[in-house]
Amino acid sequence: MSTSYCFPFGRARREVRVINQVVLILIIAGGAALCRGQEKTALKDENLQNSSSSVQPPSWMTSPLFHSPRVFAADYNEMRSKFKVYIYPFKKNVTNYMFDYAGADGPFPGGNYASEFFFFRNLYESDYITKDPEEAHLFVLPFSVFKLRLALGPNAVAPYVKYYMEEVIRKEFPYWNRTGGTDHFYATCHDLGSMVSENAGDLGQHAIQVICPSCIYLRTYIPNKDMSYPQIWPHPEAKPGGLPAEKRNILAFWSGTQNSRSRVYVKSIWEEDEEILLGGGKVLMKKVRGPDYFENFRSAKFCLHITGSQVHTARIGDAVKFGCVPVIISDHYDLPFNKILNWKELAVVVKESNVAKLKQILKAADHPRLYKNVEALRRHFTGNTKSQDYDLFNMMMYELWLRRFTIRPSFAMY
Repeated sequence: MSTSYCFPFGRARREVRVINQVVLILIIAGGAALCRGQEKTALKDENLQNSSSSVQPPSWMTSPLFHSPRVFAADYNEMRSKFKVYIYPFKKNVTNYMFDYAGADGPFPGGNYASEFFFFRNLYESDYITKDPEEAHLFVLPFSVFKLRLALGPNAVAPYVKYYMEEVIRKEFPYWNRTGGTDHFYATCHDLGSMVSENAGDLGQHAIQVICPSCIYLRTYIPNKDMSYPQIWPHPEAKPGGLPAEKRNILAFWSGTQNSRSRVYVKSIWEEDEEILLGGGKVLMKKVRGPDYFENFRSAKFCLHITGSQVHTARIGDAVKFGCVPVIISDHYDLPFNKILNWKELAVVVKESNVAKLKQILKAADHPRLYKNVEALRRHFTGNTKSQDYDLFNMMMYELWLRRFTIRPSFAMY
């Protein structure tokens, strides 16, 4: 007797047949052979459904803002108590390029490198780490794009990662080889880091990539396997929050570099509008930085996230921090936490082709409701020196928990 399960996973479909307790993994359309604990599977799991009835979600965790508050709360609690990851030990010839920030006081990287730093710092100081690789659900590839770029230069990052994978991970440890790397992950936010997998064999095809440029048409990004990392730029001098909804007097705000056709298009239509405040526009002549930048976020009802050289920017994180409703103008962006959060309840998503209707769309939106939801979800987009429940770090760990193996495949031939 056989039981068949079919999983649409990223750009491939895999069929797993269990026959006489022997697991045969058939790769139907490319990619790595995977059988992970996805949320859709969790929603159908009878045990999880039963346990969810005994776990009460926090008062702010409501539907429809969350797809399934009870299931998420129950699964999150299980993750916090059971999830374990194994970090590869440092080797003499690679230590200088690994994350080793546990207990560090600084200096800390900022800008595009801040997100990966906070993730690894929180990870090293967490209870998720195990020293027993056989206990681990996932394995961490701890190379630091920030350190590699500073020490070796941008052109040497990808070749070094290739060396690290081929000469250290594959040759000195058995764990990558036994699953083809499908229970491994690495994290980086800078565009440079997301490109390292292109020249590192099957790193991008098999491992879970925790990256910010999560474009569904990026050839190295596989939705559902890989993870969308919300880019956060730390502004420790700027306190979170802003004006209450009824006192916000700017309809929409954006400031940044004109480095994409979409941004140029938005400016060409709306630069003279007095309700939509654009940095570099004729109303707001300069590109806004510093205190004025933060004050405009605190005073605007809506803040634009416009695709630039990549689909992601730090504008979503900034908007949520200051209570401004994000407006996503970035086609093909795999939004962070979209299996958990209903983005229609906390943001306005506008097709790039509908930019000419932007003002009409924003005025028709229910701003008070969206504002309330953004305020409730700020914790999910907040990085803390010491991680807290449901903050950015633990939300990322939950996303990884969803990608753990329920059955660990083997590439060995019997």
